[in-house]
Amino acid sequence: MIFGSPYPDIPIPKQPLTEFVLQRAIELADKPALIEGITNSIITYKQLAESIRKVAFGLAARGFSKGDVLGIYSPNIPEYAIAFHAVVTLGGIVTTVNPSYTAEELAYQLNDASAKYLITIPDLVAQALEAVDRSKVEEVFVFGEASGATSFSVLLEGEEEIPKVQINLQEDLVALLYSSGTTGMPKGVMHTHHTFVSNFHQFQSCEPVSEADAVIGVLPFFHAYGMVMLNYSLACGATVVTMPRFDLEVFLSLIEKHKITRIHIVPPILLALAKQPLVDKYDLSSLRVLTSGAAPLSHQLIEECEQRLANCVVKQAYGTTETFVTTYTPDERHKIKPGSVGQCLPHVECQIIDVDTQQPLDVNQPGELWVRGPQIMKGYLNNPEATANAIDRDSWYHTGDIVYIDEDGYFYIVDRIKELIKCNGYSIAPAELEAVLLSHPAVADACVVKSPHLSSGEVPKAFVVLKAAATPEQIMEFVAGQVAPHKTIRRLEFVDKIPKSASGKILRRVLAQQELTNIKEASSDEQPLQQRLEFLQQLDDASLGQRQELLTAYIREQFFKVLGINTSQNLDIEKPLHELRLDSLMNIDLKNRIDTELGVDIPINMLLGNSNINQLVNLLLQQLTAKNTILSKKSSAELATDLNSEVVLDSTIFPEYPSESFVTEPAAILLTGATGFLGAFLLQELLLKTQADVYCLVRSIDAESGKIRLQNNLESYGIWHDDFADRIIPVLGDLSQPLLGLSSQDFQKMSSIIDVIYHNAAWINYVYPYSALKPTNVLGTQEILRLASCIKTKSVHYISTIAVFESSTYAGKVVTESDQLAHSEGMRLAYSQSKWVAEKLIMLASDRGIPVAIYRPPFISGHSQTGAWYKDDVICRTIKGCIQMGSMTDITDTLDLAPVDYLSQSIVYLSKQQDSLGKAFHLNNSKPISWKELTDFICSRGYQIEHIAYKDWQIKLNNSVRSQENPLYHLLPFYHKQYQQSTEPKISCLATQDALAGSSIMCPPVNTQLLNTYFSYFLLSGWLGVSPRSNKLA
Repeated sequence: MIFGSPYPDIPIPKQPLTEFVLQRAIELADKPALIEGITNSIITYKQLAESIRKVAFGLAARGFSKGDVLGIYSPNIPEYAIAFHAVVTLGGIVTTVNPSYTAEELAYQLNDASAKYLITIPDLVAQALEAVDRSKVEEVFVFGEASGATSFSVLLEGEEEIPKVQINLQEDLVALLYSSGTTGMPKGVMHTHHTFVSNFHQFQSCEPVSEADAVIGVLPFFHAYGMVMLNYSLACGATVVTMPRFDLEVFLSLIEKHKITRIHIVPPILLALAKQPLVDKYDLSSLRVLTSGAAPLSHQLIEECEQRLANCVVKQAYGTTETFVTTYTPDERHKIKPGSVGQCLPHVECQIIDVDTQQPLDVNQPGELWVRGPQIMKGYLNNPEATANAIDRDSWYHTGDIVYIDEDGYFYIVDRIKELIKCNGYSIAPAELEAVLLSHPAVADACVVKSPHLSSGEVPKAFVVLKAAATPEQIMEFVAGQVAPHKTIRRLEFVDKIPKSASGKILRRVLAQQELTNIKEASSDEQPLQQRLEFLQQLDDASLGQRQELLTAYIREQFFKVLGINTSQNLDIEKPLHELRLDSLMNIDLKNRIDTELGVDIPINMLLGNSNINQLVNLLLQQLTAKNTILSKKSSAELATDLNSEVVLDSTIFPEYPSESFVTEPAAILLTGATGFLGAFLLQELLLKTQADVYCLVRSIDAESGKIRLQNNLESYGIWHDDFADRIIPVLGDLSQPLLGLSSQDFQKMSSIIDVIYHNAAWINYVYPYSALKPTNVLGTQEILRLASCIKTKSVHYISTIAVFESSTYAGKVVTESDQLAHSEGMRLAYSQSKWVAEKLIMLASDRGIPVAIYRPPFISGHSQTGAWYKDDVICRTIKGCIQMGSMTDITDTLDLAPVDYLSQSIVYLSKQQDSLGKAFHLNNSKPISWKELTDFICSRGYQIEHIAYKDWQIKLNNSVRSQENPLYHLLPFYHKQYQQSTEPKISCLATQDALAGSSIMCPPVNTQLLNTYFSYFLLSGWLGVSPRSNKLA
């Protein structure tokens, strides 16, 4: 069965590549085409076209002609595009080389491609000259100046017309992009003018880039994905900002500075955008579309990223070096399906083939993907056998990827049948590493397989038969000296023999299965993560010298895990970090791990520079002390005193005029936290139950972006109505800043407009210390009260939490709405501490004459009718994480869940009653559920979960949760000790129920009906994947 594109076929222009890319150069003459991100140097479209012509003339004058090959061995810089198109203009061919290649790898590619010239950068000239000595390259050019190479500027001196070249669009090559194979060294993938232009034209139906866009060239230009996006962006008239290497902070600063609208990235970068605290320091609101390729993304990770980048659509695409981009998703969020890489581009046909029978398959049946279309490569250079194996007589390219397609034509990547190792988005050929291993004098035989790795996906593992004495470190160092960093062997095991078939073929699957078994067995014996969670306490009890030793051991452990090597191997702590075989994506992973687990913020430059582990340890000691994350030795009483000392409301916050009569029909409402979960439903309820305009405090680059962010949030929960648009007014500000981030004039203006305030915003984090949460949760509340007191006195409806009663003083006691909030002893979570202090500020404001009401919800669950839920909260993470683990604690603690619609309706109703002012309301569920009952329900849905003792569950949790992709990773501190039950008071909500008696609002009990609603939503949204009761992919 052949599956086609949902888009109509479109005529493909019959133009040479450079002519197509520069077709708007005259029209856009003075518009920046390329900007060097580090130096900010600019090349306009006019300068780009002129430079291409000059360099083409300079190359032609040196004898470069049609069919000749030039290699570009360089990171991403603007001159890359000039050199590339100068060659293509002459009918030449560019072979793009990974700038991390060693001299040996470079020499292989130059020889295989029969390169005549090579262009590089000054930092790579030494490797380039070494490689050229082993090749037939006639001359080396350099972007800049370097001894032994001709400056690229010499090629820019020509002014004459370049010779006319006749181009055969279907046959003449543009580029040789080298793709790793499973049966030998990298192969040259031949792409023509026709394949490039076809793919660009296919894009236009679902990637509508225009001259209004700014994109960032972070994907390497030597790679097919990066090369395609560079040229497509230029063809559309966009501005491309280049980065020579990935650095998260530089990446974020460039997005903010140049107001980048579209980015194309790989999963490790998306992981950083979703997880890294550093992201919050930059204004990324200009981003509209983020597209990820190279490896499938989890639905959870996409959701986390979209929550972080609220204006931005996150989508996936699929392609290979041989096929270019093949499937794509439009920009519209409602056309994106969770987990899907999109639909076929125009002119693309696909088949799903049963791997065993070679018969075509129907929808929802996994098989190998075959692709046919005008963008498919011409073949492999000088390798007709490999070409014939890849492209059959009917022009179908056999991808080697296992996929399935649904009824709507959306593709889903399931697995790979190729033997390539997929490490951090890079493809690594085992055969290439085996060839290097076999060149070692002590190695008799070798086999390389993929070994599972938590953050990298897979890493190369070598099985080696020795013929002379050698250590694993010696052999790994030998290989590391001859291959790019991402190809280094991370694990090595000596064996007596390599299993082979009767014909002598390596039985790689035998060793791969053996390695998978070993990894599973080893994971159960690893040191529990609970010891790392107790790490801060150990530091507190230690002397300075002991602290350094503990941190050194911890950092070594993180390096071992990221590198994927055995802890028994040597790691020189005095060696510069950049020499420890970490590539840029591993640096991101290392930073993610340490930052998340210790609550610090390591500058990425430290990992890239000359610092060593000792210096990193000293930095961590400084940051931990400065952030007060080393636990103090103070008693509970002293801790209470500290929190009480935080309860200081600025003395200038005092109503300027006495409160007027209760506002029954406000004309203008201020709502904070409208981009959150409860905030979305509060906004909906305020729009439905009042006639007021709702002003929403939101962080954004401009009002339009802010409004889009708010609309997208409501759409994500299915509650947006077009009628809302005119009454939602974004207020561009920041809760953590003085005057809410507004100018004094704008603050005064807001004070005069607003009639009532609903303060719902808060930063919920179970890892960060109080000091990190204070600016938003405490000082932000103070600024809200300042606004309430300014010009005209406004009532403040404050959304707090029942967690303010977390103090051990309340344990086991009944707490009513009228009880005073007096105790903070024993509060463990910094979030609860910050809300306790903020609520005390609200009470101080009340004493000063500001009308207030306090609403204390428990855990917020999904909508009682639709099931719509913020799936990244603690409860959802726990449910999914326990399903993955296959176990749940047998504790009988109650799980107090209040549906979000009950909360929003209750808050708005109560806020409209005058006698609510001065009171607190408990919005907890009078009919909660126990964790055990929840587990029984999950089992009834077909999931396999066992009840185990809490301590056993902790041990299993600590040993199982080892990846930031696991939902429970960030909740380890939350489940560190079983203190919830011991500190739980009995929250009474009788007074609140009485106050709601005049309405029809009731809190639904947490029963089977409600839980079925939630799980149906989880399954339909793709969050829990395929129902365990179904044998068919959904």
